[in-house]
Amino acid sequence: MYPYFRSPSSIWQRMDRLQREMNRVFDQALETRSNPSGYPAVNIYAAENGLVLHAELPGFQAENLDISINGETLTLSGERFAESIPEEAHYHRQERGIGKFSRTIKLPYTIEADQVQAELKNGLLTLTLPRAKTDLPRKIAVNH
Repeated sequence: MYPYFRSPSSIWQRMDRLQREMNRVFDQALETRSNPSGYPAVNIYAAENGLVLHAELPGFQAENLDISINGETLTLSGERFAESIPEEAHYHRQERGIGKFSRTIKLPYTIEADQVQAELKNGLLTLTLPRAKTDLPRKIAVNH
């Protein structure tokens, strides 16, 4: 007889284990699809003089964030620390991530790095990224 068919209870235990594993795989796949580009989730839109970036960073403090710009590349990194709970307490569920992150985003044009403004309010980071003057389109006069 095949080793997989030792006893009816063994079959159901294996099926249960297989189902749990498949659920775990699908949960991870859905999590990746909901935020495929990384953490944190960002929105970037073009404004009159450049770009505006919004990043969701709940639970972060401004002093634990690092923002750098090099040409057309923006790097956002930081660290969120574990919250303190009473020593005798034990987690029932712990879903909020802690630790370091780093995300690099390619921007559509060069930014004036020394004029960038950043504000962290209610867990939303807003970056105002002015377009570099040297990168602005220029009108070329045609001689006749």
